[in-house]
Parts: sequence; C-alpha cells; structure tokens
Amino acid sequence: MSDIEKAIELLENSDASIVLVKGESIIQKKGRGISCLMQMIQEHTDLSGYSCADKVVGKAAAMLMDYASISDIYAEVISETAIDYLNEEKIRYAYGTAVKTIMNDAKTDMCPMEKTVVDIHDPTLALKELNITMMRLRGQSKE
Repeated sequence: MSDIEKAIELLENSDASIVLVKGESIIQKKGRGISCLMQMIQEHTDLSGYSCADKVVGKAAAMLMDYASISDIYAEVISETAIDYLNEEKIRYAYGTAVKTIMNDAKTDMCPMEKTVVDIHDPTLALKELNITMMRLRGQSKE
C-alpha cells in the first residue's frame, strides 16, 4: 500500500481531520480548517515528502502543503482554486468532491482563510498573511 493510500484509509477510519504518512511515520491530527497544518509548520515539523489526506483542501491549505513540501495530497473536498494552484505548482493530488469555493462556518461567505490567499501566489507570503488572519480572528472570538 502506498503512503497516500495508507493516509486515505486512516482518514476514512478515524476521527482525524488530517493524516500524513511517510513510510512508517504517521501523523494524525484533529482540528478545524488549516489549524493543524499551521501548528505543525509553526512547530517546524518536517513534513517534506509526506503524503497527506485531508477532509477539506482550499487554496490556503494547498499553499501550506506546498510550503511544507508535502508530496501527494488527497482531499475529500477540494476547491477549484486549490485545484488551479496545485496544477500550477505541479503537485500531485486526488479528491472526492470539487466545490467552487470553501465557505465560512455560517455558509454566508467565502472562508476567511481563502479570502486571505485569493490573490497570493507565493506560499511563504501566504503563511505570513494566514498567521495575521488567524490572530485577528482569534482576537474577535467570544470564547
């Protein structure tokens, strides 16, 4: 079984929202949106060469996966902008369902992370801007 096949199987049979596999190394995380990817990048987790299966991949997630040098991506749901980005960057991917855009939780507008990267093409700049957006949104939360 290939790394991507193993990642997909683990994603389907667990409550993880993202699974990364590279040989015997397996990372499974549960979280909202791009938070798991952001956390791993901020912790300097070496994800290069991993295969990744994720519940939802929009352009923001695709750019973070590119930044982290993930080699193969499977998305249960993927946005058209993520597909365009992955094609431009020649990153291997597969998916279950494609949607026009990733929506916010209320389904009233585009996801704020997607809005952040809509006109960005550099993954390093995307990471910087996504960090700013996450801090801004956390500051607004009423938790």
